[in-house]
Amino acid sequence: MSHELPIGIHKTGIKSVVTMHDLIYKRHPEYFPFLDRQIYDWKFRYACHHADKIVAVSQATKDDIVTFFQIDPQRIEVIYQTCNERFKRFLAQEDCDAVIQEHQLPSEFMLYVGAIIPRKNLETIIRAMAILPNSVKIPLVVVGQGNAYKKKY
Repeated sequence: MSHELPIGIHKTGIKSVVTMHDLIYKRHPEYFPFLDRQIYDWKFRYACHHADKIVAVSQATKDDIVTFFQIDPQRIEVIYQTCNERFKRFLAQEDCDAVIQEHQLPSEFMLYVGAIIPRKNLETIIRAMAILPNSVKIPLVVVGQGNAYKKKY
């Protein structure tokens, strides 16, 4: 499970592993409502203190777990995320051309895929691209769900 374990699992004798992706709510609490932060903190802290092993998806996440929850670093294994080989395949040029035509994409572009919310730093990408010299500028294609923040641009 991601970030949490069933309550009471430590009493069952069942070995458990929890995967921690990030503690962004600790690093940037301004992006999360107070109640959400309290719930995350309880769930994440419980999971880290009761899991037999913790998987962190980066060294930064491991460091945060140690810092914020005072967990022994020996209990945490960093395993970087990747994707299955089946997603690493080349498409036929006609398939690529069909997608480009369907979505009216330019021949070259930078692609952003993710939530359209302040903490994902899309605004910084837009500002950085705006100051690039014209000789290297390419369009930015944004794919993702957003809210009022999305309307800002």
